[in-house]
Amino acid sequence: MRNQKKYSSSEDPIFGQSPVFALDDAEVDPEVIRYLQNVRKEAIATNATQAQNFTRIRGHDASIYDDTVAGPQEAASQITEQHGQWGHVPLREDFVDFGNNMEKGLQSFNNVTEKIFNESFTVQAYEKDHLDLLLYYMKLHLEKIPEKKGIVAHILNLLKEYTVSEDLLNENDWTIDEEWFERNLGRLRSLRIRTIEDIKISITGDFSDKEPMGLKQWTQFIRENEPLHSMFCTMINAKNIWVLVQFMSQEWIKEITKEKPYKQRVSQWLFYILAHLPTKVTATQTSLLRTLGKKCQKQLFVKTAERGKGTLPISTEMKQLKITFDTVDIDILELVVAIMAMRYGQRDLIEFLSETKN
Repeated sequence: MRNQKKYSSSEDPIFGQSPVFALDDAEVDPEVIRYLQNVRKEAIATNATQAQNFTRIRGHDASIYDDTVAGPQEAASQITEQHGQWGHVPLREDFVDFGNNMEKGLQSFNNVTEKIFNESFTVQAYEKDHLDLLLYYMKLHLEKIPEKKGIVAHILNLLKEYTVSEDLLNENDWTIDEEWFERNLGRLRSLRIRTIEDIKISITGDFSDKEPMGLKQWTQFIRENEPLHSMFCTMINAKNIWVLVQFMSQEWIKEITKEKPYKQRVSQWLFYILAHLPTKVTATQTSLLRTLGKKCQKQLFVKTAERGKGTLPISTEMKQLKITFDTVDIDILELVVAIMAMRYGQRDLIEFLSETKN
């Protein structure tokens, strides 16, 4: 039997801590022992730095994150006239509104998310013959509309040569349900329809074969198509949703903050991405969300008139679900910051709401 020294749990006379394992244990790697001894010597030899050598910004506590969060001291010239330290800068009126409306906005977001998940159209599988019949009867229904323009004219043009066999018609005497027709016509209006196959995808809700690849394709897709819950059920999954979060931080957020043509569409997508994020995330995913939150937070320090604050975005699908935000005075950038702070623990992103108060 190998002779081993008895492990001692007594406290270290220098650091006052019990050792995690015995350095004199025969099974401990000698290289590990040498490394730990060197660390110990360096720690003993290092002088403590006097606290007065540091200057501490009033009201700011260091966080566990090794990064810089945009704060009032950084953007004071954009907030209002400074009065000494930034801790004495009066809270900007729109920040007061944001602070007052944040909880209400989060509650509204949660309610809308629940409604989207519970009531929106997801996926409907059809046999090939039945799907062919649906398109044929849709064509007949569209032909009865007096003013054939916009999406109606476009769909009719795609289906002008579309027909089904007499046998299939004789076997299935269908009548198009008006509610079904209006709902599907609304979805068609919200999408870029180029082919008959695109019409079928809109009807079934199965976008699994439409997944874009790379930033360029995804950018084109979100500009051309409103978000649908069914996209997040068939095309966007637990993996590629994080790709969208990165693209949003890196590129798409500019569409919102710079009043570009696709501001409303990108805002809709940002809302749907937020709605479909998991509540439990990894450290890496938290980092991605934090980056997005910081990008949005930075824009809050731009004057309201310049960043074009508006209401939360409403998609066609949300309108069909009768979703409104009439009583919520919070925009999409503020909502992102609030969610990152309150749901994902990045509370330092909203510290400026209290730090700018006298």
